This record gives sequence, structure tokens and C-alpha cells, in this order.
Amino acid sequence: MSTDHRWERLRRAAERAVAGHPSLAGWQRQVLSRFLVESRAGWHTHVHTALPEVPSGHADVLLIGPRGVLAVVVRDHEPDPDEVRTVLRNASESFLGLRVPAGVVSEAVVRPVVVLPAGREPSKRSIGHHLTVTEGTLDRVLDRGERRLTKRDVETLTAHLSAHRSEFTRLVPQLEPVPAEAGAELFDLEDLAQDRFDAALDGPFESWLTFLDDSQHAMVRRDYSGPARISGPAGTGKSVVALHRLVRMARNSVGPLLFTTFASNLPPIAQRSFQRLAPEIGDRVRFDHLHRWAREFLQSRGRALQVKSSETCFSLAWSKFGKHTRLAELNRHEYWRDEIDRVIKGRGITALAEYQSLHRTGRGLRLTAADRELVWRLHEHYEQIRRERGLHDHNDVFTEARAELEREPLPRPLAGVVVDEVQDITLVGLRLLHTMAGDRLLLVGDGQQQIYAGGWRLSDAGIPIKGRGEVLRTNYRNASRILEWAQRFDATNQVDDLDGAAGFSLRESVATLRGGEVVSWSDRPEGLEEALVDAVRGQAEPDDIAVLTFRNPDADRWRKVLRRNGIPVRGLEGWTGERDGKVRVGTVHRAKGLEFRAVFVPELPAEEGFDERSRDLRELGQRARLVALTRARDLLWVGPPRVEG
Repeated sequence: MSTDHRWERLRRAAERAVAGHPSLAGWQRQVLSRFLVESRAGWHTHVHTALPEVPSGHADVLLIGPRGVLAVVVRDHEPDPDEVRTVLRNASESFLGLRVPAGVVSEAVVRPVVVLPAGREPSKRSIGHHLTVTEGTLDRVLDRGERRLTKRDVETLTAHLSAHRSEFTRLVPQLEPVPAEAGAELFDLEDLAQDRFDAALDGPFESWLTFLDDSQHAMVRRDYSGPARISGPAGTGKSVVALHRLVRMARNSVGPLLFTTFASNLPPIAQRSFQRLAPEIGDRVRFDHLHRWAREFLQSRGRALQVKSSETCFSLAWSKFGKHTRLAELNRHEYWRDEIDRVIKGRGITALAEYQSLHRTGRGLRLTAADRELVWRLHEHYEQIRRERGLHDHNDVFTEARAELEREPLPRPLAGVVVDEVQDITLVGLRLLHTMAGDRLLLVGDGQQQIYAGGWRLSDAGIPIKGRGEVLRTNYRNASRILEWAQRFDATNQVDDLDGAAGFSLRESVATLRGGEVVSWSDRPEGLEEALVDAVRGQAEPDDIAVLTFRNPDADRWRKVLRRNGIPVRGLEGWTGERDGKVRVGTVHRAKGLEFRAVFVPELPAEEGFDERSRDLRELGQRARLVALTRARDLLWVGPPRVEG
């Protein structure tokens, strides 16, 4: 049977099915028919038995399909936002806690949708994820977006609804019999997509690192009219989408392109993935961390800077001034170094009055006006020592590079800039990126994975992305057991996406990959080294294994432990993604943006106290822990909390 004939047969069957609702308006029957036709793509239609007199606060239709559960309200006029919130709550309660192969169903799976007659203009009112469409624009919710549920998930939710919610009845197209050879499986498209997913999963791990799900192709092909952002929790494929977009940009432009990050080890690894995707255009893109790009740019303009870490100059300033003030009582001196590095200089603050009025995003310790004046005097001592020694820190490089670009732009403008792990870059670095790329800027990141002090909002940098912010929700990295385990340690702190809504957390993700293994080792502390060594030896491919720590000395220690036991190791620092038969060992900071088949975390950081002094450290520790636990695809091996002694 041809595709056209099969579609027409399904359309007629849908019309026969909705004929049993004569009290509906004609346009409402058309909407219901369209829902039934979409059974070809895996959507199951459940109609409220009281339709069209459905009680306020309840969905007229619940659609369950590849993109989740749609709680649909079909009305002549747009309902009040409070009513739609109630619709969402009631629909979510039908499934909350239900376990599907991907894990426990969360509110992220359910989305409220209001359908209006054709020609009715939706209002600008918004309640977060509520979407209003018209009869003629239903494909915005039926044909687009991420796949959140598999065929098996859909069947599980459908059976659960039928068994526990008698007010909904499933409506199915009344198909006429056809010869057996003419029949076709209505889920063919999803089955084909699943075949691709399974093939990538069973293939070499390097190929898996560039796998793009069918539902993500739209994000790769989309054209933006200005700076754009891709956000989402760990494991949702942000970096993979960014790489595929970079390939498309390279093929459709003639100017230079840049892929950059804050960390120095991630760009060369991304470059290897890019080469696997498009070896014929591998020389079109520069892969480099932002600090080196800025330094080399300044050097090309005859402005080579002597750059040193802020640590030495700050220590001198602290000894000379800071430790003799109230600042020493308020918090440890590392806190104030971060305050200068990530807040004052990281945000480009140049005057005390500006600092006094600043909302210190990402900083928990409250400071009075007198406290801020002390911090500013400490900053002035630091700057004086730095200038006397003729040194510059990393923020100075970003500030100077931006000023030089504004004085004289690049002779050959960049055709595009992709920034991965953008949440770790300081605000002055973000402003530099905007000056470099203008509207050709793609920012990729997740606020939950910010593991450096301080923060910002994109609005602080003057980067307009409203309407160009994509959010990924489906987890493609972590097997369901690993994701479910990591979700217990969900971290705080979201990055504003400038669309008026908070970012999505890891707890709202839905796993695509089934199974996985989590080993939570908790035997005698003296047996930890032997247990980890034995577990590492039990893995087949050393290249796909990582041992992650939270401090550099711990990484050194575990490298020695593994070498002492005859296991070849390679530090994450300086590693560019090549396969050399060695286990990777390094800190969580070096593992940002990476994933492995098996991850070993021998010692989780102990929780900081709950007083105001330690709030920032506690939140940074939570986010670092989340990063570590979400690097694993198939196996996560976790040791006990660190015992300080």
C-alpha cells in the first residue's frame, strides 16, 4: 500500500471515530481527527468522557506519544492561565511516580497545550511551558520537538491511564480491513530511529560520542537571526548538537569559524569528533580555549601581556591588608580571592559604587556596604601589586582583547563562534565573545554544571537571545539506572535562559538508554584501593574508563595506585582524545564536557556545613559531584564520602 493511500485510509478512519461526538463544533472534530491520524507517528488519544462539557481544570484530551504527554484544552477562547496550571497539575498527577523503562515519570514529561480555532490569535500570556496553538498549527506540538518516550514507554503510560483514570477513554481510528500484504506498522519511523540508536550504541565508543538523535536534527538545521543558546541538563546532547551545527556552518559559509571553551583540554577532543564527522572540512574551524585565542590575538596586535595566576599577587594583598580586617572573620581567604577574580574583575567592575549596587549572582554570603568597601580596598591592593610587577591575570586578557577589538575589528570577521560549557566563562569573557562574533554566536551550557565561583545572566552581557533559546531535556548519555542514581544528588543554581523561565534540572530528564549499572562501594576504608583496582581490571576497554577526583592531589594519588598495580594510566590534562590503551585519571574540572563508558569516583566530597559561610562551597561541591556522576554511560562505580583527617 502506498504512503498516500495509507494516510487517506487513516484519515477516513479518524473521521468515523470522531463522528461519535456530534456535540463538538466542526473545527473541534477536525482537531480530534488530526490527533487520531497522528497514531501513525505513535500518538495515542484519550478523550475525557464529559467532552465537550469537561469540568474546569481538566484536560479535554490527553495525548501520549513520542514527545511526552500533552494535556490538551480545545476551546473557542484562551482559558485563564490559572486554569491551565490546574490542568497541568491534574494531568501530571495521573502519571507521577509511574515507573517506565527509562525510570520514574516526572512532570517534565507532561506539557499543557491550548488549541484555538483557526484565525484566533493566541495571547502573549505565558505560564512557563504552556503552549497555545491554533487548529492550523498543531504540527508545532505533534511534529516538532524532542523524543521523550519510546514506544514501550508510550504503551506503559497508555495502559496505566486506561486502568486508573476512568474519566478518560481511548479513541482509536476505525480502520477498514485491508489485505495482509498492504498493512504497515504505524510505528515504522520510530522503529527505524531505534535501529539507528541501537547501532550507534553497539558500535565503537568514539562513534557514539557524535551520535545525533533524529529529534535533534531540527536544532542542527535551524537558522537563527541573532545569538542563540542551547541549554539543558547533563547528558542531553548539547555538545553533539553544537558540533553538528558547526559542521553545517562550515559547509554553508566562507569565513573562519571558532569552537572555544573555558577549559584547555576540551577543544582538541572536540576537534577529533569534528574530524570524524567531516574530515573534508576539518581545516575550516579553529578549536581553542578562549584565553589562548585572546592572548594570541593581542600578541598579533603587538600587545603581548605577561600573564600569571592571581594567586601570588592576591596572597601578598591578603597578608598586607585583608587578614587584618573583618573579612578574615567573615570567610576564608580563598573566598575573597574568588570574589575579586570571578565577581569584581570577572564582571568588569571598575568603581566601588558599581560594586556596592551589584547583585552578586551565584554568591551566597550576604555583604553589608561596609563589607563591600573592605573587599574593594583588598581589590585595590591586589591591583597595585599586580601593576607594580607588570603582570596581568586572565580577566585582564579578556578585557584588553575586547578593547582592542572595539578599537579595530578583525580584518576577516568570524563566520561563527560556538562556545561550549559557557557557564564557566566569566562575564568579561562572555562580552569578548559577543564582540568577536556578534549575531553569529552559539552558546552551549548548563547552570547546574557550573563548578567555578560566581555567576551571571546572559542579560548582564547584553546578549539578546529571546526566542532563540533551545532547551534539551532527553538524556542520551546515561543509562537509566545511572541517571536515576545521579538524580538523587540534583544540584542547585540555574542559568537564566532569557526566555523568562528557569533552566531544566537533571531531575527532569528522561533517559533514552536502558539499564546500566551503579556500584556504591561502602566496605572497609582500607579496602578501597584494592576494590577499585579489581573493578577497573574487570572492564574491557581501558580507553573508555575514567577515574575522577575532586582535587589535584587525589588525582595524583590514584594515578600512582593504578600504576603500582600494573594498570596504564593517562592524565586528563593534555589528553586530546586519542586512544592509547590507558585509563584516564583526572579531576572533575578536566572531565567537563566528556563522557566515558565506565566512570569510577573513588571518593565523593564530604558535604560542607549549612552555615552562610559555607553555602557557596556547598553548592559548588554539589555541582561538581553532579558533573562527576553524569560522565558515565554504562557503569558508575562510587566510593564512600571523603573522611578528612
